[in-house]
Amino acid sequence: MHGILQKYKRNRQSNSYKCKYKSLKHSDFQPRGSIDYQHDDWFYKCEWHGDISRFHGKEEIYYRTKLVFTHNFHGGFFIN
Repeated sequence: MHGILQKYKRNRQSNSYKCKYKSLKHSDFQPRGSIDYQHDDWFYKCEWHGDISRFHGKEEIYYRTKLVFTHNFHGGFFIN
């Protein structure tokens, strides 16, 4: 599974997106959101490896105990 489950996909204002973006307010610089964050029945978690020059990871959002969103990511930079 990748992305958000269809029944939870309403628009960018859905609770899953609110959970994800609220998690960003509770973190220092990180590739994505905080390591974990919970708001009501929604739980966000993010794991990554590497540093700013090269990193990869995965974020997940759960509604109660059901996984409803996943996203794999990678990034980094280079100096020419």
